[in-house]
Amino acid sequence: MGSDGPAGAEPRLVPEPRLRCGGVAGLAEAAVWAYGTAPRHGLAPPISPGLRRYLLLRTLRLPVVFALSIPVAFGVPTVATLMWLLIPLSGAIIDRSAPFEPAEEPEQTAG
Repeated sequence: MGSDGPAGAEPRLVPEPRLRCGGVAGLAEAAVWAYGTAPRHGLAPPISPGLRRYLLLRTLRLPVVFALSIPVAFGVPTVATLMWLLIPLSGAIIDRSAPFEPAEEPEQTAG
């Protein structure tokens, strides 16, 4: 019997470090994006508050799903992995409930 458990038992893989890294990376991306697009900082062209909120929700869905799946991964790693299907599902929900109308691209003049 080694440190992996009783002889003959299958090793249990818990994807918790991967979840934590994905969550932290997603939160960092959302924070940098939110800071850079804040009107008071003047780092990016102004965008509507509705578009900013929409994009922030799309960016935060990955770390939120990862954070929710970490406790599940300790008990049932397979279910935690299946929870990742909430990422595209939440994207579709956010897209359907977008609180803004996409702006049309400005016409470019030949010059």
